[in-house]
Order: sequence, then structure tokens, then C-alpha cells
Amino acid sequence: YLINFGIVEEVEKVAQQVEDGLSRFSLNPSTEKVLLMNTAILLFIAEKFETCSLWCNRLIKNRNKSIRPEIDRGIQFIKCISFYELEDIDAFENSLRSATRFFNKEKDQYLSYYLSFLSKTRKLADLPTSEVKGQLKNIKVFINQMRDEIQGRVPLGGIDEMTICWIDSRLNSISIVEAVRATKQ
Repeated sequence: YLINFGIVEEVEKVAQQVEDGLSRFSLNPSTEKVLLMNTAILLFIAEKFETCSLWCNRLIKNRNKSIRPEIDRGIQFIKCISFYELEDIDAFENSLRSATRFFNKEKDQYLSYYLSFLSKTRKLADLPTSEVKGQLKNIKVFINQMRDEIQGRVPLGGIDEMTICWIDSRLNSISIVEAVRATKQ
């Protein structure tokens, strides 16, 4: 609910409540993974990129390949974009290399999509500021083309939509929250 409607007030308090709940209660692994992912996405929407990257790392380190693999795939992209936003080029490059290794090991049927997305995202760091919006538009077109090619299903558990909201926020000089809310109107 909070993600779908871009409700991010007191997001760090919500993250702490999730953290407290996870340490206090024993949840099944799938539920825990969903809570971790949703918290990372909520932090991403709130543009708390440093904290978001920590939650991404937590998910990546505790990965169970048999449970909700779309979360494992999607979190790779959220982590890369978070480091890009932090303007931490070394961490951004490291996260891109790590994601590339992850996807190459997966041997997923959509491998070419994932690797192309990472390649297009990597270019952002090398471009002058005046060309970044053009590359963001290219990434958005790529995501939408891929959706069409695979009949509307980009296998990222909603991360494709979140990425488009991020792109729209940067193209229109608005917050990610505003971009998410605009999709609900």
C-alpha cells in the first residue's frame, strides 16, 4: 500500500519497525524476503539511497535461490540505481559488475534483457550531464519495448515500473514519490 501510493512519510521509522519485527518474530523465508524487498523499494521511492543500498545488500547476502527469484533479480537493479544516485562511481561500478556476474550465473531466459539494461545503465556514469536525460529516455524506451516483446511481462517483480518512475522523476525534475503518485491518477 505504501509503495503503490508513494506514501513515504516517516519511511525510516517504518524501516525500523520492519527491522524490529524481523528480529522479534520468526517468519517463513518468503514472507521475510518480501518484507525486505518492500522496505528497500520504499526507501528507494523516498530517495533514501544509502539506507536502501544497505537493505539491498541484506537481501543479496541472504539470498535463497528457490524462494521468489524475481526479488533476487529486481534487487540487483535497485542497488545499482541507488549507487548511481549517491554519485558513488566506485560502488556503482562494483554493483554493476556484481549484478552482471549474478545474471550470468542465473542462465535465465531473459538474460539478454538484464545485461542490456545494465549496459544502458552503466553508460549513465560516463555521460556529460547534458546527455543523461537522453540516455534515461533510451532506457525507458528499452524497458517498454521489452515489455511488448514478452507480452507485457518484464520478469522483475515490478522493478521495471519502479525504474520507469525513477526515470520519469529525473526527466521531469520531480521526486520519485511524485512520479509514483502520477501513475495512480
